[in-house]
Amino acid sequence: MENTEFNTLLTQGGIKAGMTGCKSADLWKVPRDRIKVLEGFNVRIKNNDYYAQVRLYADSMKADGFFVDKPLTGYVAKENGENVIYVTDGHTRLDAYDLAKIEGADLHDIPMVTKPSGTSMEDLTVALVVSNNGRNLTPYEVALVCKRLINYGMDEVEIATRVGLSKAYVSNLLLLVSAPREICNLVQEGKVSASLAVATLKTHETKALAVLKDGLANAESVGKTKVTEKHLKPKISKAENTPATTPEKKTDLLLSRGVAWIKENLPAGGGAEMLLAFLTGFEVDEINVMVKQIDLEIDSNGPSKEA
Repeated sequence: MENTEFNTLLTQGGIKAGMTGCKSADLWKVPRDRIKVLEGFNVRIKNNDYYAQVRLYADSMKADGFFVDKPLTGYVAKENGENVIYVTDGHTRLDAYDLAKIEGADLHDIPMVTKPSGTSMEDLTVALVVSNNGRNLTPYEVALVCKRLINYGMDEVEIATRVGLSKAYVSNLLLLVSAPREICNLVQEGKVSASLAVATLKTHETKALAVLKDGLANAESVGKTKVTEKHLKPKISKAENTPATTPEKKTDLLLSRGVAWIKENLPAGGGAEMLLAFLTGFEVDEINVMVKQIDLEIDSNGPSKEA
């Protein structure tokens, strides 16, 4: 999991001077060893989805080469008196190029267009969202962009205008990216959606992490890998003095007795699973997982023998 803070500023260099030795037609053809990666600039989270996309692109390049109509975007910077080329858009494709080369692909110079003179670091950062011509950034990745723009001195209104989002959405993204690291990790890993994380932070504040972790445990207990709102429903223990007439208690009792009854009296797929799912708000496949569980948690009075 990568989430590197980025604080580097670049100084504009000479594009023609920086591209000396490179071939130019409608775009530049740049040798791989001339392209540098600015550590921490790319907000892509390198999780399983990222590496699956790299794999897909690498296989495409091995079969058909690097598509000229999908060039990288570069920025020529002046460093220690020299013009150097940094990739600013197309990091996934660059990683795919490297992977394909390692695996024996016969690839040559990489197509690249360059940012014009006068481009600022703020412009480059905004372009991560608005000029992205590959896989869309996830909400958390956009949140990283917003946080970086805040650090550059922009306010939420300006960020919303530049990136093309509503101010309310930018505010939510900034709340998300300021959350405890464990919540951010759950979002990056795809176990919690960005919207659910934000809603939980607003509702439960300092208890949000505990609520989400309990929800994940509930989801995993029924064979799910991602938390949804229904998994956040508080579980009512027998030790709590809660009236039996509470809707939550009635739902818990109906679910446990219904699952036990199905397990004892009906073959799989008998139709009762769908009815129980309708009555309790759970999904049919979740009911099926519960039916298959060996250690079934039921009410102390035992499963009902009534349909």
